[in-house]
Amino acid sequence: CVLLWSNPPRACVRDLIICAEMGVYACDRIDEMQIKIAEIRTEVKIQFKEVFARVKRLEAIMIGASASIIAMLVMVLTRMP
Repeated sequence: CVLLWSNPPRACVRDLIICAEMGVYACDRIDEMQIKIAEIRTEVKIQFKEVFARVKRLEAIMIGASASIIAMLVMVLTRMP
């Protein structure tokens, strides 16, 4: 493993020294990030499924409402003299 940067900017040198003293290497941080990314992907996938189910339910409600409105309009038109 190597540290995060081989030639860091001056502002980041202090952070690199602290990371090196703590024994935190870039590959360890990348492994942690990969785990977090996998968790976030799973959460987003679940949320997308929930949103899709809600949209399908709203679509069914709208189709039902439209069908009932059309049926009422047809009934009104057929009963007119």
